[in-house]
Amino acid sequence: MRIFWLLLMIFSVLAAEIPKSALDTLRANPALLDTPQGQVMLRKYGLSKEDAKALLQQSGSAAQRVESAAITQEIDTTVTETAQTPTIIKVETKGTRKNPLAYIGGDALIKKVMKLQQKPLEAKGLPHFGFNFFANANTFDPTILPTPDYYVLTPGDELIVQVYGSTNKTYSLPIDNNGEIMIPVIGPRHVGGREFGEVKKELAVTIEKSFPGIEATVNIQKFSTIQVILTGEAKAPGIYNLPSLSTVQTLLVQAHGVLPTGSLRNIEIYRNGKRIDRVDLYALLTGKPERETLLRSGDIVHVAKAGSEVAVYGEIKKPAIYELKKGEKSDRLLIYAGGLTPKAGRDAIVVKRYDTHRALKTYRLTLDAFKRFSLKDGDEVCIYPLDSAKKENVYLFGNVVKPGPRALQKAGMTLHTLLRREAPEAFGQLFLPDTYFRYAYIKRRLPNLKERIIGFDPMKVYAGESDIALHKEDEIYFLNRYDVMESPYITVDGQVLKPGLYRYIDGMKLSDLVHAAGIRRLADENVQITTYATPDHLPKTVVVNMKKHPGYPLHAYDEVYLFDYYKTHQKAAVTVGGEVVKPGEYAIGKETTLREIISIAGGLTERASKRGEIVRYYVENDERKRKIVPFRLDDEALDRPLENHDIVTVFRIPNWSEQMRVTLKGEVKYPGTYIVKEGETLADVIERAGGFTEDAFIDGAVFTRESVKRMQREQLMKALNRLKKKAMIVSAQPSDFGTGQMAPQDLLTSIDAVIEQAKEAQPIGRITIDLEKDPEKLRKSDSNIVLKNGDTLYIPTKNDTVTVLGEVLNPTAMVYKKSMSPWDYIERAGGLSDNANEDSIYIVHANGEAERLDDGMFVIDTPEIRPGDTIVAPILIKTTSNLQIAKDATQIIYQTAVSIAALSGIGAL
Repeated sequence: MRIFWLLLMIFSVLAAEIPKSALDTLRANPALLDTPQGQVMLRKYGLSKEDAKALLQQSGSAAQRVESAAITQEIDTTVTETAQTPTIIKVETKGTRKNPLAYIGGDALIKKVMKLQQKPLEAKGLPHFGFNFFANANTFDPTILPTPDYYVLTPGDELIVQVYGSTNKTYSLPIDNNGEIMIPVIGPRHVGGREFGEVKKELAVTIEKSFPGIEATVNIQKFSTIQVILTGEAKAPGIYNLPSLSTVQTLLVQAHGVLPTGSLRNIEIYRNGKRIDRVDLYALLTGKPERETLLRSGDIVHVAKAGSEVAVYGEIKKPAIYELKKGEKSDRLLIYAGGLTPKAGRDAIVVKRYDTHRALKTYRLTLDAFKRFSLKDGDEVCIYPLDSAKKENVYLFGNVVKPGPRALQKAGMTLHTLLRREAPEAFGQLFLPDTYFRYAYIKRRLPNLKERIIGFDPMKVYAGESDIALHKEDEIYFLNRYDVMESPYITVDGQVLKPGLYRYIDGMKLSDLVHAAGIRRLADENVQITTYATPDHLPKTVVVNMKKHPGYPLHAYDEVYLFDYYKTHQKAAVTVGGEVVKPGEYAIGKETTLREIISIAGGLTERASKRGEIVRYYVENDERKRKIVPFRLDDEALDRPLENHDIVTVFRIPNWSEQMRVTLKGEVKYPGTYIVKEGETLADVIERAGGFTEDAFIDGAVFTRESVKRMQREQLMKALNRLKKKAMIVSAQPSDFGTGQMAPQDLLTSIDAVIEQAKEAQPIGRITIDLEKDPEKLRKSDSNIVLKNGDTLYIPTKNDTVTVLGEVLNPTAMVYKKSMSPWDYIERAGGLSDNANEDSIYIVHANGEAERLDDGMFVIDTPEIRPGDTIVAPILIKTTSNLQIAKDATQIIYQTAVSIAALSGIGAL
């Protein structure tokens, strides 16, 4: 047991290392463990295939695994079968699959059985039948309806008479308060209180007799308004003004229906103190309307309380609460509810009755008994569906064209009869491709409710050589061949467009696979094939020429590798350099000459000399050696063939160089840009510029060089980055309260200020020099340096000032006095500020040199101040956690100040 828990702990660690996405992918498709990429992953984590499978089982909880097995193997699912490749090749098939033999744990089995249990139905949320009739928002418009003949005309109605024949006219005839209408030419006629059908005929006859050759039609174009009273269990009882053609349902629509306690079957109409009608709206709601009583002014409509109400639900077409009249039986309830659904069970009708508030009684009835059953107020009728015991079907699953139920047409029907009925002519009528015809099975539920598996040979049953009698609810499973065996594949890699796994099909040849995978660029004719189709099933590797043997037969699980042609056939190349237009490496043929390769490289530049050399490598006595082969571009060597790995160099004409420019500014007689040659010195160009003027400040000469500028910029950026990293480290360390240490955020703020200050002052690339006004002395001095392209010399005018910069109260420039010391100048500038770093004050001389100023205790150590000098007082970085940061910051500020102060002091900025 200890070993088991130890292994479980190890697998848990491995599961934590392997990415979750990889575990989920493998759990969804464990076959990926057989792919080359899967093998690489197993080797990476030191697992075997069996270890990985155990890990996949262990990485999910037991409940998850059981539930997953139950869902995947027992419930109908859609399965996607993929060619096992992690890249491109993908083949998909879909179908309904069930595996009744997949392991299911006890809890999952209980859940599966409980799903078969018919859950008790409840009468919650049932509507009252007919109440939705009043949900319509439309209003009653009597003018669009035909007027019934029994409608009684009243004052306020307006008749319309249309005559046609020898003349066509329309007359509007309103009924006055005396009940009369006035007909042109004919005169008045009394119509009030009479039925419309009688008046309509009388008027038509009168008009036709009075005007021969004319026919007449009579209708009502405007109805009078009546006022009725609504009482009882209506939602909105009260007085209503309605069109005179209104009925009870018109009134109830206006009142938004009745209350849940109201009746739709006992609505009374009172006129002149007497009940003249009782309306049952169920006749209208069930499609059998009766003659409706038209309301009149003064009528009272009373909605009585509902009588006996019965709820019916379940397998019924219109589940609802219905009101039954006295004497109506259960059969009438079924008619109102639209009848049973096809799934309803004839023996599954349950009636719940609340017996006079004392007890709840339940009656289980057959359909015939229910029709004779007398229902009472408050009864609940539940129609249950057919249970499985009543189903007379068998079920087909697996590799079939149309899975699902099949009817048992007669008792004693056999499996042979079913298969012949489903596939009378060919297997394709019933089975999908790759059906496994050597074995199938039936899962049968026995009378004792246990399950049993019955295996059979589909071919023998279909041929009638064996047979099995079928029982109700038998589940017949037909397998796919890949349910019982692995899908064979071939692996291809190397110089192909789509490497990976490919499905193996009998008769597959080398050319079939190569065309399916595609060739990338150019592949070698010889193909490496590792096959397991050997007598001992151990791998054997062979090389096959695919051009000579395109029909070479392949076998399941072969591993095919196509070589890169340019790795099996070494391509020859030479390197061309020196004075050619496009130096580089170029492929050559067996007869490529030196002349040709120079042409391939774009030809010679104008700087090319006639000389060159070839560095040639060769092997002698198992040792690689080289030799130098010189050549001239005007001899026969140009037509000699080159060899692989040769390095060809064309030399430049001696003393050929690009033009170099040097700029002189300021106090020289002829400032400007001068073209110089290799080896020319500073004294040479000053002499060409006519020498210095009388106002030249030689000590403040500024000489800059581009290469030095780039170097200074790189060093400054490195120093800034280094300072930033150190500050971040120090700020991340805990600080001790009361030690005088700067807060981390304050430290970072100070360092950021230093960095921004340093970035604003870009290096100028200055080289410190000491010039001589005498040309001869200058030529012999160390400052007479050799010039380079882009050099600049600036000679400022004479400067008799001293500048004080940095952390002083009043940074300014002052007139130079030989008698004043550096501290005197600082005092005249207001003295040092509280933020000054007194230990790091520097003097920047006009020529660019810098000296550190001591504390003034020994006068002999104090640097001499000269005209054009600048005194710099840097800012103090306050920190006790890492003094190196303060030192680095001071150095950066100093370097920045040197760049600015030296030029400011001499007037160059």
